[in-house]
Amino acid sequence: MKIRHTIYALLMAGALGTSCADLDITPADQVSEGTFWKTKSDATQAVMGVYKSLKTGRAGMFLNVREELSSDLAIARGTAEVACTEGKTASTGMFGRFWRANYEKIQQANIAIRGIDKMGEGILAEDYLKFRAEVQFVRALAYLDLALKFGGVPIYDETTDITQEYNDLLKSRSSLEEVYALVHKDLDAGIQNLPYAWDNANYGRATKGSAYALKGKAFLFEKNYGKALENFSKLESDENFDYELFADYEELFKPKNNKNKEYIFAIQNKGGEGIDEGLPLAKYMGQRSTFGGGWVHVTPSQGLVEMYDKVVDGKAVAWTFESEFPGFENDDKQVRKDVFKASLASNKIDLTLPKRIDELKALYATLDERCNATVWLPYTTHSGWYGPDVAPKDMTLIITGDGKPHEKNGYVRDNSKNYSYVFRKFVPEGNENGLISSREHSPNAYPLLRLADVYLMMAECYNEQGDQAKAKEYIDRVRARANMPGIEESSKTEVFNRIMRERAVELVLEGHRYNDLIRWKKAEMLDGKVEKKILGNPYYTRVFDPARDYLWPIPEGEIRVNPKLGEEQNPNW
Repeated sequence: MKIRHTIYALLMAGALGTSCADLDITPADQVSEGTFWKTKSDATQAVMGVYKSLKTGRAGMFLNVREELSSDLAIARGTAEVACTEGKTASTGMFGRFWRANYEKIQQANIAIRGIDKMGEGILAEDYLKFRAEVQFVRALAYLDLALKFGGVPIYDETTDITQEYNDLLKSRSSLEEVYALVHKDLDAGIQNLPYAWDNANYGRATKGSAYALKGKAFLFEKNYGKALENFSKLESDENFDYELFADYEELFKPKNNKNKEYIFAIQNKGGEGIDEGLPLAKYMGQRSTFGGGWVHVTPSQGLVEMYDKVVDGKAVAWTFESEFPGFENDDKQVRKDVFKASLASNKIDLTLPKRIDELKALYATLDERCNATVWLPYTTHSGWYGPDVAPKDMTLIITGDGKPHEKNGYVRDNSKNYSYVFRKFVPEGNENGLISSREHSPNAYPLLRLADVYLMMAECYNEQGDQAKAKEYIDRVRARANMPGIEESSKTEVFNRIMRERAVELVLEGHRYNDLIRWKKAEMLDGKVEKKILGNPYYTRVFDPARDYLWPIPEGEIRVNPKLGEEQNPNW
C-alpha cells in the first residue's frame, strides 16, 4: 500500500538525529511491515528514525526556538509564528503546524513500538525493553508538549495500527490527567530500562537520567513539587550519574562541546562538507555575516537585554535603559540615537561612533557575562563570515539606520535594515573550524534537558515548599558558573521572581520561557507590550487575553477531519 510505504518511509528516513552513528537506510519502496522487523538492525534503524523526527520536517526542533517568539525574550520578523499578536484564530497556521508536528512524532513512535513488540525478546534479547523505552521517551516529549499548549488531547498509542487505521484516527480528547498518566507511564519505562549512559558511538540517545529529568518536569507542570523533587534528586543522589555544569556558559553552546556532562538530553547535530545533519539555526537566527547568510527572523528583545543584571560593588542590580539614560523611552527617540546611532562615511568603512558610546560600553562592562554570550551587543566584535574571502572575518555590529553596513567591510548586516540586536547563542561564528558547510545545517547541539534547567526547576520546587534557603542554593549554583553573586532575595515571592528572571537569561532560545509564563499564569504581562527596534521604531504590539490564550485552540483543520474535536474546543476560541 502506498500509504504504508509513506508512513514507513517517514519512520526510517535519514540518519540518526541524536547520536553519532551513521546508518544505512532502507529505500522507501522496499519498506513494509512484511519486509521489515526481521533483525536487530531493523529495530535499531526504527529507533533512529524516531529520534530523527525530533528535527526533520514540520517536527523540526526549530519549533522550540519559534516558541520563544511568543514570549518576551525574542522578536519575529513578522507575526505569523507569534501566538500573542492580533488576529490569531483556530485557523492560524502555527497552531496546526505545532499539532501535526507532535502527532507525527507520536505516530512514528507508535509504529516503532508495534514493530519492536512484534520482534520481542526472541530477536532483540536484552535490547527489547531498552529500544522500546527509547521510543516511549520521544513519545512522552511529544505528549507533554501537546498538553502544555492544548490541554487534553486525543491519545493514540501503540494499540493503534496506523497502517490499517490511517483514516480512522477520530478519537475524542482525553483529559489532561489521562495525557499526563501516559507521559508518566512512558517515562517509568525509561527509568526502568534505559542505561545510565551509552558508549561514545551512541552518545545522545535517551538515558535513565533523561527519563528522570523529564518525569520531574512533568510533575512540576502538574504542581506536584514533592514528586518532581523526588525525580530530579535522583540525578544527584545516584552515584551512577555523572552530570555537572559545564565550566563556561558561552563555550557550552559551541559545536566543539556538543558532548558534555551538562546535557541530559540534546539533539546532536553535525555539519561540514557532505554532512547535512543539523538544524537551520544559522539561516533563521543569523544575519548576512553569518555563514551562508542568515535571514534574521529571530532577534533578541530589548526586554531580554534588560533582564541581565548589572554587578556593582559585588552586588547584582536591576536596571533598564531608561534608568541608565533618562529620556531613552521618549517619543522623540533622541536619547536612543545619542546612545546607539553611528554614521558611516561615503566609503562605507570609516565610522563615527555614537555620542554616548563610552557610557554604553561602561554599561556593557558591568553586565552578567551571559548577556554577551547570548546577544551580539552593538559595537562589539565577534567572528563572522564573508563568502568571497572564503574565510572567517571579524565583524562589528553597528547601528546606522541607513543600510550602509556590509560584511565585506567588517560590519554586521541585516538585509531588512531593521537594526535590532542579534543572537550569538546557537548561531555559528566564522565557519566553526570547518564544522559547517550549509546555513541549513548548523552543527550546534540543541539541548532539551540540561542540568542548569534541572537546578532551576529544583529551586522552584523548594521555593513552593517553603524552603527558600534550599531554593537559593540551587539558583546560586547556576549563577556562580557565570561569575554572578549569590542572590539576596529571601521571601517566597522574591525568590519566585528571581527564578522567573534566572530561567529567562539562562535558558533563552531553549523553548522554555513561553511555557513557563503559561504554567505560572503570568503570560498576561505580555498584553500591550510594544516591541521596538534599537532606535525606537515599533515592530508590533503583543496581545494576550487571559480568558482565552492560556490554551491554544484545537486547529480548525483538525476539527474538519475529526468533528469530535470541535465539540470540545478550548474556551473563547
